[in-house]
Amino acid sequence: MIKLANKRVVDYWLTKDGLLLIEGWARDGLTYEQIAKQKLKISTSTLCVWQHKYPEFNEALRRCGEIVDREVENSLIKRALGYNYKETKTITENVGGIDVVKTEVFEKHMPGDVTACAIWLNNRKPQQFRRNHNIEKLKEKELEVKEKALKKAQEENGILEKLIEGLKSDDTDLQS
Repeated sequence: MIKLANKRVVDYWLTKDGLLLIEGWARDGLTYEQIAKQKLKISTSTLCVWQHKYPEFNEALRRCGEIVDREVENSLIKRALGYNYKETKTITENVGGIDVVKTEVFEKHMPGDVTACAIWLNNRKPQQFRRNHNIEKLKEKELEVKEKALKKAQEENGILEKLIEGLKSDDTDLQS
């Protein structure tokens, strides 16, 4: 194994920063071979050894784009719809000179979030739930009006050109 200043190369990649970089490369869609050769400057076989030997290294490589996308999607759905969760509260009371610790568990409800709903619907059903749907319709109408005005101006310009040509020919006839 390669050593740098009395440290193994793998030691850096096992740090929080190193694992974050590896996770990011995997999420960006780099293959194991690309991560090994281009980023870590190691062989693919060394990468495989590290995966088996260091669970945190394997976990960083597994957290690729599609897996994280699904986790975020599931969290967004949960937040959009609302959910129940348990909250634990620990209370210490002094009863007769003795500290008594009581633990209470409450079930709470996190209501659905309108912003999360909007994000979900904007992405899943953009034709129906687009944020700027009315603005886009207005822009389309404005473009339509401008096109009609341009066409009318071109027609009027054509008529003017014919009139000018007619006047020029009349002027030529008078001079002859």
